[in-house]
Amino acid sequence: MDVHALLAEAVDRHKAGRLCEAETDYRRVLRLDPGHVEAMHLLGVTLAQRGRAADALPWLQKAAGLAPDSVSTHSNLGAALRQLGRLEEAERHLRRAFGLQPESIDVGVNLAAVLHDRNALWHASEYLSAVLRRNPDHVRALINLGAVRRDQGRLEEAADLFLRAVIRAPQAGEAHFGLAVTLLVGGDLVAGWPEFEWRWARPGLVRRRFREPRWRGEPLVGRTLLLYAEQGRGDTIQFVRFARLARAAGGRIVLQCQRELLDVMETVAGVDAVYEDDGSTPPCDVQCPLMSLPAVFGLDLGSVGAPLPYVSADPVRRAHWRAVLGLTNTDLACGFRIGLVWAGTPTHPNDRNRSIPLPDLAPLLEVPGLRWFSLQVGPSRAAAVEAGGGGRLEDIGHRLGNFADTAAVLADLDLVVTVDTAVAHLAGALHRPAWVLLPYAPDWRWLLERSDSPWYPTLRLFRQTAPGDWSPVVAAVADSLKTWKPRDAGGSGGGMDEAMVPRPLSGSPTSPQANALSTSKGPDSLFTF
Repeated sequence: MDVHALLAEAVDRHKAGRLCEAETDYRRVLRLDPGHVEAMHLLGVTLAQRGRAADALPWLQKAAGLAPDSVSTHSNLGAALRQLGRLEEAERHLRRAFGLQPESIDVGVNLAAVLHDRNALWHASEYLSAVLRRNPDHVRALINLGAVRRDQGRLEEAADLFLRAVIRAPQAGEAHFGLAVTLLVGGDLVAGWPEFEWRWARPGLVRRRFREPRWRGEPLVGRTLLLYAEQGRGDTIQFVRFARLARAAGGRIVLQCQRELLDVMETVAGVDAVYEDDGSTPPCDVQCPLMSLPAVFGLDLGSVGAPLPYVSADPVRRAHWRAVLGLTNTDLACGFRIGLVWAGTPTHPNDRNRSIPLPDLAPLLEVPGLRWFSLQVGPSRAAAVEAGGGGRLEDIGHRLGNFADTAAVLADLDLVVTVDTAVAHLAGALHRPAWVLLPYAPDWRWLLERSDSPWYPTLRLFRQTAPGDWSPVVAAVADSLKTWKPRDAGGSGGGMDEAMVPRPLSGSPTSPQANALSTSKGPDSLFTF
């Protein structure tokens, strides 16, 4: 078979979704003709579509260098760079493609996706609106513009756009999921939960397969229900509260979750046994993902709360950490004790928006009368070591073996200041005070225009008022710290304090924006031939 015939066969397989076979054929073409630009380009596209953007990048870059005026190559290179989080480079290549062919719908959608990721919401909406003027039925543009409108706080418009996409593509999981997030962030939980079940149809979230049937809320007498974690650790902590409602149906409740949460989850009322999520299925009769429980019970904003605390710190660990860190009543001369977390998991799709560089939090560390502990773990902990050199931040992140250790520390701190991470959920579940710093387009569960949370009454929310600008948020937190003191200032950190009382933020108006679930990315990109 000659090169042209082999390439044609590869493209047919590619278009049919047979990506492994297409990759093999493109590589065969390149063995026969190492300089074949189109084979390089399409091999890169295939790899990117298979989630291997890093492997795709050299092929796409080489193809773009050999064909500098190829619209599709620059567009696909931009899409691959976006997958890798290299947004500035992605925008540069997509603007190059747009300049070559401004009428291209695919390029317009891809460029808008990158602009959305970079919080250029108005510019993203302009490109998507232009696409929809040319093609009002373009499903991807409808979904992406819906996400942008939601992040702009224009929820009615967002819902309309998602509904239009659902009408045109009833099985489009992203359209249903976008509608779900829009309803949930607007507080319409009852309507949002059924649409939220479409999360399984979205790229990147794989539904587990079971022989056991799905539990729908029927009586459990004499049977065992498996509840299992499906996404992040914060999600597990937040939604395990509903185990008690499942237990009320009778039967036995077992939970399968992330290894680092095992010890904490064993303290949850209503859970009979806890297993590590190792890919196996514990013995059970029926099963249900944790984040589907609100749909099972038809919960609204008034019923998502739970008896608090619904997790607890191990007394032995707590005594250990009090001794190690000097968290005793006689240690108050060193200042009120505050934990700090400034970054989430780097691989989280929204981490670039939710995490804060530690130097930007310097005004907090300068507030007198406070003793700061870094609870930061992972790659971002290195910044704590450097900051600790000035004596303002005590790094204990390297000592925290799992969330049971973190829970033990939180139990005796006066307050924790954190970005949107699992630590915020853990503090709330422990009924401990926490101030949570949220990006301009926060996760749906924090709702809109409020500084409190129906999920966790001990949390106070500080929101960005402009995309990417943490300065006003940090200033508001610093000002609040200057006048704050725990209600139980003379005790052991076990009582209620004023940080638990919801109140409007002075000097830091809340923003009306909302983004998607913690696992969701911004609008998707299109890879084209």
